[in-house]
Amino acid sequence: MKKFLEKIEIDKLIEGNFNSVAEFCRELNISRSHFDGMMKREIACGRKTQNKLKNLVKSYGIDIEDLLEPLPIIIGDKKVKEIIISDNKDRLIVSINSNSEISDKNYKVEYIPFS
Repeated sequence: MKKFLEKIEIDKLIEGNFNSVAEFCRELNISRSHFDGMMKREIACGRKTQNKLKNLVKSYGIDIEDLLEPLPIIIGDKKVKEIIISDNKDRLIVSINSNSEISDKNYKVEYIPFS
């Protein structure tokens, strides 16, 4: 399945650690046009680029999965980005995507694996 860059997280990475997008692209050893295509979701972030990105960001203590959009969660014939459960006052109980879970500590979230 194709993986795309998480634009907000990539922007934060560049702003906090590089002088410019051009410097980031040089460090990653990709062309600026390739990077722009990935940021516009016209080009997926392939394995080779993911490996380069992983090696580049590990020195910053950043996990590459935080820089990639989560894979869809498939429920029947639907692909969803995130499942959010809230109470009737719009307080978050749990948010689940393919990368992480955020939950209210007063609730227990169980994952039941396939046997």
